[in-house]
Amino acid sequence: MRNICLLSSENAAFFKSVASYFYVNNDVNLTCIFDDEEILKDEYFSNFKNINLVFLPKEEVEGYLKSNEFDLCAIYDYKAPINCYLSENFKILTLFKSLLPAFNDSKNPVIDAFNYGVRVSGITILSHSYSHMPKIILQYPFVISEMMHFDEFEQGINNLANLIYPVVIDKFSSNEVFAIQDLFDKKTKNNSCSGSCSNCGNCKHQSL
Repeated sequence: MRNICLLSSENAAFFKSVASYFYVNNDVNLTCIFDDEEILKDEYFSNFKNINLVFLPKEEVEGYLKSNEFDLCAIYDYKAPINCYLSENFKILTLFKSLLPAFNDSKNPVIDAFNYGVRVSGITILSHSYSHMPKIILQYPFVISEMMHFDEFEQGINNLANLIYPVVIDKFSSNEVFAIQDLFDKKTKNNSCSGSCSNCGNCKHQSL
């Protein structure tokens, strides 16, 4: 049984995307840690038996992580430094909304990328170790069209992250080697689309 921890400040969509991905997987227990009490009221999570919702102030997270036996902690939009969470007992993944090293020092890389006028942005997923520097394990691009508005770009990046991150969490936690096509198999694809067709791979408009 894999015990996976998900850590996010206010992003219920991230929890939902991972929960949906693992819906039929009986060998995974998910613990969602957050500091927004509104997530506790979301009835969506009542449909899942393998999810534990935990509301914790940031100052209590470190102790909680170190007192539980997690195989992996996946962090997404969490407004706190992760250095204090590094442990020899479990792996850590983080997602950065840029193609690193671009906007590496930015607190708002999506806003900065759009304002700077870049035409290709994307996401970067990194693994963190207690004894090594962070390693990039995956990068995936997002093409910004000339007519695209900021809200479309922001939503596209979020959709891309919520599509790809669950697959990487699954493969990484089980030590599986994976290829790009694994990120867009039948299990993760659906027909939802904003119509912008910005290479998110999340709809029938794209053919990988």
